Amino acid sequence: MAYGTAWGGIVQAGGLADGEDKTVLVSAASSSVGLASIALAKDRGARVIATTRSAQKVDALFDAGADDVIATESEDLETRVMEATEGHGFDIAFDPVNGPFVEKLARAAAPGGKLVEYGLLAGEVSLLPFDPMLRKGLSIQTFHLGFDVFDHVDRFVRLRDELLAKLESGVFRAVVDRRFDLDQIRLAYQRLASNQQFGKIVVEVSD
Repeated sequence: MAYGTAWGGIVQAGGLADGEDKTVLVSAASSSVGLASIALAKDRGARVIATTRSAQKVDALFDAGADDVIATESEDLETRVMEATEGHGFDIAFDPVNGPFVEKLARAAAPGGKLVEYGLLAGEVSLLPFDPMLRKGLSIQTFHLGFDVFDHVDRFVRLRDELLAKLESGVFRAVVDRRFDLDQIRLAYQRLASNQQFGKIVVEVSD
């Protein structure tokens, strides 16, 4: 599911072609989908900028393959993106945060850039940032794995064939933060709420 969401958002909705020289920004990058997005974009030849709220996950995101990492609580997103891209900005953003963060993304985007929104972690929907959208010709698109991929047989077959081959060969792998037994479900939720996790939290159900 993590790689399927990444593929649908970055390849299907974002339009990243294999071998294309583009910069992809992945926000909330330490999540399971974020880590899958880094791996997928790198495999296609893109440069990846990862964002995370605090500095505690920066080193781990570099280890996961990101070319640049921005800690948004202490660094200015637009300034750092422009530094990393020599003033060009990113071409595609894959973002589950939404809210006021969309305005910051729009200002850091390259001319003709695309913002793909797939979540509402901020707890509020963004107002459209018309100023940078109009000045730079940006587009903002929502993405839902069910509606945008699973409901289209041709897209699903393409996703399945590409991802299964790379998962079976080990090019892509699941990143598991921690495993819990079912009777530890409270601890699993506490781990999730702590924002300390890196990858997927797994709850195992035994017979």
